[in-house]
Formats: sequence, C-alpha cells, structure tokens
Amino acid sequence: LSYLKTIIGGDNDFIYSLSKNLGGEMAGFAAYYYYSPLNFITLLFPSQLLPAGIFVILVLAPGLCSLSMCYVLGRIYGLKKELLIFSYAYGLMAYIVVYNELFEYYTNLCLLPLIFYGLIRLIKEKRMNYLYLLCLAAAIMNNYYTAYMICIFCLIWFIYSVLCDAEGIKSTKAFIASSLSAGGLSAFILLPAVMSLRGEKNQLSVGFFRLFEIQDIFSKFYTGSFKGDFGAGLPNIYCSMAVTAFFIFYFFNRAVRKREKILTGLVVLFFILNFCINTLNVVWHGFNRPIGFPHRFSFLFVFFVIIKAAEAFEKYGETDRAKAVIFTGAVFILYSVYLIIRKNPNTDVSSVVISLFMLVLSLLFTVGKKGILTIPLIFAVTMDLCINAVLTLGSFDLTKMDEFQKAYRRTDVLVSYLKNEDDGLYRTEKYFRRTHNDAFMHDYAGLSHFSSSEKMSTIRFMGRLGFRDNGNWAFYGEGNDSFIDSLFGVKYVLSQYGATGKPYEKIYGNEEGYSIFKNPYALPLLFAAGEQAEDIVYEDFDDPFLLQQTIADAVTGDKNGIFKRIPAEKTYEDDKTCVFKLKTVQDGIVDAYFTAPRMQENVHIYLNGADYGQYFYTYRWNVLDLGEFEAGTELEISFASPDGDSIVVDEGYIYNEDFDALKEFYNKVTSKKSELKKISSSRYTGRAVLKEKEEL
Repeated sequence: LSYLKTIIGGDNDFIYSLSKNLGGEMAGFAAYYYYSPLNFITLLFPSQLLPAGIFVILVLAPGLCSLSMCYVLGRIYGLKKELLIFSYAYGLMAYIVVYNELFEYYTNLCLLPLIFYGLIRLIKEKRMNYLYLLCLAAAIMNNYYTAYMICIFCLIWFIYSVLCDAEGIKSTKAFIASSLSAGGLSAFILLPAVMSLRGEKNQLSVGFFRLFEIQDIFSKFYTGSFKGDFGAGLPNIYCSMAVTAFFIFYFFNRAVRKREKILTGLVVLFFILNFCINTLNVVWHGFNRPIGFPHRFSFLFVFFVIIKAAEAFEKYGETDRAKAVIFTGAVFILYSVYLIIRKNPNTDVSSVVISLFMLVLSLLFTVGKKGILTIPLIFAVTMDLCINAVLTLGSFDLTKMDEFQKAYRRTDVLVSYLKNEDDGLYRTEKYFRRTHNDAFMHDYAGLSHFSSSEKMSTIRFMGRLGFRDNGNWAFYGEGNDSFIDSLFGVKYVLSQYGATGKPYEKIYGNEEGYSIFKNPYALPLLFAAGEQAEDIVYEDFDDPFLLQQTIADAVTGDKNGIFKRIPAEKTYEDDKTCVFKLKTVQDGIVDAYFTAPRMQENVHIYLNGADYGQYFYTYRWNVLDLGEFEAGTELEISFASPDGDSIVVDEGYIYNEDFDALKEFYNKVTSKKSELKKISSSRYTGRAVLKEKEEL
C-alpha cells in the first residue's frame, strides 16, 4: 500500500517495478492487491500512519458488507429491522474477522450480495441482468482471485435454481451472455493479469487426499472457535449461533418444498466435500494450495447458509417449532460432548459454554407465543458476533503502532539520505528487515519480495544463487557474497553493524547504530555480456558459488577466478552432529552454503564452538559470511540441535572470495561503457557497448 502511494503520486506505475526481487511485471500483482476501491482510503494517510488507514478499512468494510446484504434481503423480503440479524451475521462472519490481512478481498465480499440479487432476477426474468453483469465485472476488476470463486458460486446457484424449478433452464442463454459480458468488460485488466501471472505457482497441487476429519468441520460453527490456525486449519464458517439455528429450522419448514430441501442439503454436502478433499479444494484456489489462510472460498458457503437462514426466518410461521428446537438442542449437546471427549483443538469447553448460552438465548426469543422477539434477538446476535470477534482477534500477535513507526523511521532515514545523495539508478539492500516487502514500503530497488503473484522461476533462480528460497519467496536477508552484490548492482547496503566484512566504504552512520556502506564494484543495471551467458542452465547447479563463477566467466568470456573452494572433511558424530573440518588456503573472507534434503527448524550452525544461530530453517538457509581469516587457519563448522534431535546435512560448499579478482572482473565489464536511466518504473532508456563500434 505504501508503494501504491508512489504509483499515484510519483513515477511508479502499475506495469513494472524494480522493487520486487530482480524486477518484474506488476499487472498481475496490481490486479490481485491494488484495484479494490477501499485501498485508496490509505492514500489519505502518510506511510508512517498506514496502519491507521488499514484500520479504517477494517472498520468500514464489515459495515459495507452488512449494508449490501441488508439492501438485497430488503429487495427480496421487504425492508424491515429483522434483516439486521442476517446482515450483521454477514458483516461480522468469522471469514471477515479472521482473514483481516486479506482485506483486498473485502470489496468483492461487499459486491457478492448484489451479484446474487442480479442473478436471481436474471433467472426469474429470463433475460440479461445489468446489476449482475456490472457487479460481476467490477468484482473481476477488483480482485480476480475471489471473483473466480464467485463465478463458480454463481454457476452452482444457477444449477441449483434450475433443479429447484425447471423453468429456470430458459434463462440459460441470459446467464451465459451476462457472465461472458462481465468477463469482456473486465478484460482490459484480466488479460494483462493473466499474461503477467504466467509462471507464477506453476506446480499443480491436485493430489487426492483428505485435509481434515470431515466430522470436525461443524466445530467451526461455535462462537470463538478460531484458535490462531492460519496455516492449514478448518474453514472459518462461523456466522452466529442464531443464524446457524435458523438454517437448521429451514429443514423443518413446511413452506419449503421437499425437493428444495434435498437440493439445499446437497449443496451443503458439496461445499463440505470441497473443504475436506484436497483435489476439490484446490480447484477453488486456481489449482494451487494457498499459502496460509486456507479455504479462502468459505465466505461463499457462509453466504449460502445466511441466505437460506433468512428464507427460513421469513417463513418462520410455517416451521414445526417444537421439532426444530428439540433437534437443534439435541444435536448441539451431543456434538459438543463429542468435541470435548475428543479434545477438539478448535472448540474447547469455554467455546462450548459461550455457544450454548448464545444458542439458548437466541432460541428463547423464537419460541414465545407472539412469535419472534425481534429486538432482543438482534441484540443477542450482535452480542454473539462481537464476542466471537474479540476472542478471534485475541489470537493475533499484533504489532503496536509505535513499534511499526519506529521500524519505519529506522529504514526511512537511511533510504532518504541515499535518495538525497545519489539520484541514479541502482539497487539498495539491507541486513535487517521488517518484512520481505521493505523495498515496496520505502520505494527502492531491492532484491527481496513476497507476494502471491511472483514468478517461481525468479524465486528458484535466486535460490540457486544462494539466497533464501523457501518455495514461496526469496529474500536478501543477511546478504550474499560481494560478487552477487556486484552482478545485481547493489550499490548500497544498509546495516545494523559497524562493518560488512566486504570491501565496502562506510559513508553514513547514525546514533542508533545503523550504517550505510557503498559498494565500489556495483555494476550498472545495464551491461553487455558474452553470448554464452544465455546457455547457462541454473537448475544444474547445487553449488551457488560454482553457478556464480560460471556466470562471471560467461559475462566476460574468460576465466575470472573469483571463488576458490576450500577442501573440507565431513564427518558425523552419530546422527545428531555433523562436522566439517577445513584449513583456509588464502587470506580473506570465507563464505559457505550447505544443502540438506529438508528444512530442519531446530538445527544450529557452530563455528569453532561458537553458536551462529539457526540454519536450514524458514528464514535462514542461504550463503553465510563466516568471517575473515588468515591462510592456514583451521576451522570446524558443525551442525547440531540444542534439543538433541537427529539431523541430516548433504553437502557443504565452502569458498574464499578473491576481492582482487572481483575488482578485475568489475573493470572488465565496465570498460565497455553503458548507462541506464529511469523514466518511470516501467520505462527506461540507456545504451550498452557490445563490441567495438557496436552498440545497443
């Protein structure tokens, strides 16, 4: 969002950016993250106050969702205060509260009721409906990801409606025409996004297996059932105990045809199977399992439940109340006992007690002689939803505003200094981070990035070069060797340390202990290279230093000798300690990279007995600078778990980096003059000398 501010008010744009890894297309990124109108609220806030802008979105969006639902239900059943029960349930459903980091989805959640209303009008009138068409087109433009899910839901509802009433088949042409027209209207955003996203998450995850025990899914209907399970938990489908009860009442309503009840049950079963079975689940997510925040289509199931609960409420007078209440209470008690005996991690005793209280309270307001007590029931539903929201947000590890601002200012001071001193085109990186997207936050060309739209080929390439690649992102972290900084034009390094161990000049330091170092060997972002550079197959290299040396030789067309491997003897002390013993062959920096068959979260690396922290884990599995040593120094590098766990280490690549050879390489490349200037983030102008009397 901070980068969005530079697009609207600066020289960046929605097409390309150098602030993401090695630079990349932005069309797919923007179509996923940027086009929700709610995001533009944050433009009213300076970057150091962005959390306040996001707070406004998080408060406003649930209200807009409720308003949208209330409007649609009012058009269907007539506007009345009873509709607040269901509009509040939609606006504060668990999906919205839990997935607050995915607030780029919120606009489409606001549009969903309008799309639905347009669709049912289309089916009833058997002709194109412009509310459906325009709102669906807007949803695709806002966020193609959730719009794709909404399109699937629209197809499901259309089939459901046709099966409920065969007359609906006559609206097939109108449905197809309206849906295709919506896609056509949004094509100017959708097609560039599709082209941009080629190569993103290109490995399908369609294996057929069960994601969870199917009977456990109903535990998520309980108040306070979210326990911080962001990774691979159950779908968040809570929408208040009262709405859940009314949904059950739907099946005891004499005014609802048996055929429709069966079809409704089949739709519910269909959703449950799609939640539970991986092959079906990934279809909703573009045939790839999502990174965190599972079951992102669960808002559609909740929407369906609320719609049917509202229908049951409207026809409440035809409900067999006694049977409905007894059945609901019995199911709740028996299932709650099951959850407690099984020690279900999602629904503990406190959640059961709170849910029981809210259910009993809600049922009391529905069984009176005069029918439903509307105002007390609205109050009970609101209280239930608010309790769930408070309990849910208590599971988040939130950062305080002053902590965010302190981290922001720490980097902003350094980046602002550089922009004032050097207005050229270069890369900047740093040894500390707030997130992987600090380059976006502070608008500089970096080498770190994490988003749902980054190319896998870029991430894999950087991983082969020795950056941390966890499969979803690659980032600079503690840095790499000096050759990589040179190759990628990292001219400045921001550091929390007083030195870098590299031949860089310290040009700035502040009272907080942060410094800026200048790399004298940073190549321009445009330079000529030998033709053999095109023939390198990086997937063939497990040794990042050998790959780097191969690139260096291909760039200049001759041998450079920047890296010299240090022989090491590998031994295992049982299966709990792996040791590499070596003797340095020349003066200088020792860099190392180690491989293993899998991540090992609790393995530490030790140098001559000193603990150098974790390795082989999520945030640290990259090239390490082990320090500067004289020739002939004996080193012992070992890996072990402080808890005594068994470990596996495949190979160790340990090298000296020759800075004199690096300088010679730099001089060879820069002897052919080249230059590149930025006009905007997607437009550059420059020239490079390929050979004598030949320019590009």
